[in-house]
Amino acid sequence: MDAGHALLELLLILGAARLAGELCDRIRVPAVVGEIVAGLIIGPSLLGWVELNETIALLAEFGVILLLLQVGMEMNLSEMRTVGGPSFSVAIAGVVLPFAAGFGVGVAFGQEPVVAAFLGAALAATSVGITARAFADLGMLATTESRIVLGAAVVDDVLGLVILTVMVRVVEQGSVDLLGAAGVLGVAVLFLVVATFVAQRLAPPLFTWIRRRAVNPSTLLIAAIVVTLAFAELAVLAKLAAIIGAFVAGLALGQTRQAERIERDLTPLSAFFVPIFFVSVGLEVNVADLVDPSVLGLAGALLAVAIVGKVAAGWAAGRGPVDRFLIGIGMMPRGEVGLIFATIGLSSGALTKDLYAAILVVVLVTTLIAPWAIRARLAVAPIADRPQATTEMPSGGWLRLADDTVELRARPAGPLALGVALEAARLSAAHRPSDELVDWLRDAAADRLAWDDPAIEAFCELIRTGSRRSWRLLDATGVLGSALPDLEDELSRRRRDASVLDPSHLLRFPVVESFAELVERGEDAAAALEANLTNHPQVLPLAALAVDLAGDDEPAEVAARELGVDLGLPDAVTDELAAAAADADLLRGAASQLVGHDPERDLELIERLSTIDRLRRSYVLGLTLGELDQTHREALDEIYARLVDRLGATR
Repeated sequence: MDAGHALLELLLILGAARLAGELCDRIRVPAVVGEIVAGLIIGPSLLGWVELNETIALLAEFGVILLLLQVGMEMNLSEMRTVGGPSFSVAIAGVVLPFAAGFGVGVAFGQEPVVAAFLGAALAATSVGITARAFADLGMLATTESRIVLGAAVVDDVLGLVILTVMVRVVEQGSVDLLGAAGVLGVAVLFLVVATFVAQRLAPPLFTWIRRRAVNPSTLLIAAIVVTLAFAELAVLAKLAAIIGAFVAGLALGQTRQAERIERDLTPLSAFFVPIFFVSVGLEVNVADLVDPSVLGLAGALLAVAIVGKVAAGWAAGRGPVDRFLIGIGMMPRGEVGLIFATIGLSSGALTKDLYAAILVVVLVTTLIAPWAIRARLAVAPIADRPQATTEMPSGGWLRLADDTVELRARPAGPLALGVALEAARLSAAHRPSDELVDWLRDAAADRLAWDDPAIEAFCELIRTGSRRSWRLLDATGVLGSALPDLEDELSRRRRDASVLDPSHLLRFPVVESFAELVERGEDAAAALEANLTNHPQVLPLAALAVDLAGDDEPAEVAARELGVDLGLPDAVTDELAAAAADADLLRGAASQLVGHDPERDLELIERLSTIDRLRRSYVLGLTLGELDQTHREALDEIYARLVDRLGATR
């Protein structure tokens, strides 16, 4: 293929994927559905603009590797160990029941045992992203049912990858050999365990070393991709699927201190490659197959057992005070995970085009109906009674740590609630919140939470030392929306990006994350020193958050003033906050010009910044806006030192 034709096809794929994603976003349909339909439309069976070829297949393969890398990075193994009995039971039932039912349907339709087993394996998948988005849109992401479903879906991902590996090897062997399948299963599990163990111990020190010595800010991202491809190749050498290696790399990279930075840098790369994979799924399908009676008959049977199998798995949650039917509905969508199964099945020769089309129908239908079914069930499900709140703090405080779990001793009422909620979120950065704590946070958010001085201090401490897990907890329980309407508006805007399947991963505040890393964790000694010398210690962390909230949509100064109003800060502190946000990129911008000592420019900066506090804040925030190469960092430090001398300040 000549380069011009390849570029034209890439243009059509990306353009169609983005257009379809936008349309799906407007009608509240997962973007993955639109991207598959875009592939059907521009593919050979309709418009005929694009055909699947080696170039597109290679790009799609890289897209699915990036997808599994991100899945692994978002998965916390320590949390998976504590998902609890209900989640684990639901996960096992959610794999066994659909697998057995799918195998039975395949045999009933005259398929060979190997093919029937692959059909069953494809039905065992669960898409955590589709369910998470449905629960989040309804503000129910923190319910016990939601947590059981999401925990079970995480376990399903791991089990599904193991099953996929076994099925591919069985297909290669051409027969169902129980002894051989057991051997493949052992190799897959051994690879997952050993590779994950080794990677999680090597990755953190390796990436800390790279972070400290790299001159170019993009080095971390490139290193992450190199590690991912290396583990993918190791998986291939072990005769496993490459995505197994990518998943292991994600598990390891997610444990590094640079994980949030790597995830942030991966986002635009994934936005380019992952849609190519989903469009390629549609390119593989002949639309005529989707209306073929034999395909529709098989698809209908598979769809029936796919729905019944997952819904029945909800009853494995036990007899506790949970809605087992809702849990089963939440396990229903196959989404991107089912697509990976189907695509690998087709490429390995396990599935014919007809069978591939039948599975695609199951994936699309379950992905579409699951959010609607969740909304319908939540509309009629009863709400459990909650214990009474109190204003009397129990001995030892409202919160306690027990077995690595943040527990609530009593439910604080009234103005006490917000401060306790923020402290609970901070502790949840490193510990798991108990079910009772999450339930109370959700109930507390139902009322408008009021700010006071302890709550503001707790909020600033959360910015300094919290993590994305802290923000997810507050978002999932509705505390953010109740206490900070402007922040909730920003999150709502981000949720409208339908290309992000899992809304629980939208809380990326790069400036806040960088501030915590450089200042609070001491990654940058100069930034930490200057931050500690500023007056009003609340201003810097709040300004970092304001810069994140502003994004490209409004001036940082406006976002800072809105934040100050939400928090009820005094006018004088709000003015300082707005000034700090407005000055964030001032020194950084001057350093980027690399014009040497310019007295006139220095004078302009002095007139603008005017006080040593504003100068220090501009220096610290400038460093948090992103890594600088060595030349620009030296220029920034030089300008800052001159201005400090001009202001006559002591350091």
